Amino acid sequence: MKTIVLCYGLMITSPVDNLAAWLHAHGARVVMERPVAGALYVGHSLGAGRCAAMAAANHGTFIGLDPVPPTGGLVISSAALGTDHLSVVNDPRSRAIVLRMARGGHP
Repeated sequence: MKTIVLCYGLMITSPVDNLAAWLHAHGARVVMERPVAGALYVGHSLGAGRCAAMAAANHGTFIGLDPVPPTGGLVISSAALGTDHLSVVNDPRSRAIVLRMARGGHP
């Protein structure tokens, strides 16, 4: 399983911390805002830009959790999920995508 690097958006850390705890409980290795070669980088809001840059520099894969600046990679949209931009981080569908991709699957 790939290491998952999470990047915070703005100063709202609670949703991302909750996601980290959930992923860890499901067997994932999670680090915060640190470059790891080949990792799965997951950024929320303004943290998405940092994660996208680290993913590019470290041959990783990037997922942005809406809202995100223009970054490329997979973006999980709050509008598509029918939820708000904070809840998208811990939506069961978002969690499943992140965990599946960390295990080497497709979104």
